[in-house]
Amino acid sequence: MKQTTLTKSEREIMDLLWNTDRPLTATEIVNLTPERTWKKSYIHLLINSLLDKEMIRSESLVRTGRNFGRAFAAISTREQFEIRQITEGRNFS
Repeated sequence: MKQTTLTKSEREIMDLLWNTDRPLTATEIVNLTPERTWKKSYIHLLINSLLDKEMIRSESLVRTGRNFGRAFAAISTREQFEIRQITEGRNFS
């Protein structure tokens, strides 16, 4: 896994996924962060960025009304991510 720097918004999504015991859809992420004014298009950009950074994976398809949406889960735990940040950031051997 490559070293990853997260934006503030990406970190907020990761914190939400780490604190939730199941994968979440983009709609659920928006609904669980009412203090944020993220638009649907911005959430999709954040999710695609986290997918590119190998921080999350598409876990399943979930029925949302008449359609299906992807549910996302964190690839590693918060602790694994933090350890990787420390060890890779300081070039530990």
